[in-house]
Amino acid sequence: MPTNERLARDAMKVSTEEPVMQATQAEMEAARIPLGWRDYCAHLLIPLNKCRTKELYLPWKCQHEKHVYELCQYEEFLRRYKRAMIARGEIPADSQAHQ
Repeated sequence: MPTNERLARDAMKVSTEEPVMQATQAEMEAARIPLGWRDYCAHLLIPLNKCRTKELYLPWKCQHEKHVYELCQYEEFLRRYKRAMIARGEIPADSQAHQ
């Protein structure tokens, strides 16, 4: 299946509504999260980085935390992709509801 078709199919599964920011600025500062990583998935990056530090960055450790964080990042990418598809007129604006 071509990549664009798969992205479009996956994008239809997510809502375009802005997610709630779960980590506060103070929590992100305390966890020393760089500004570029302070997004809607930062609340998952904080425990991932703590686990990585505790486990000395061993690649087979913290797999669950990493998977959850990467899934959040992918869903955020799909949300932006779907908004772009709506802006380009490729899908109707009323398809914003979670299907």
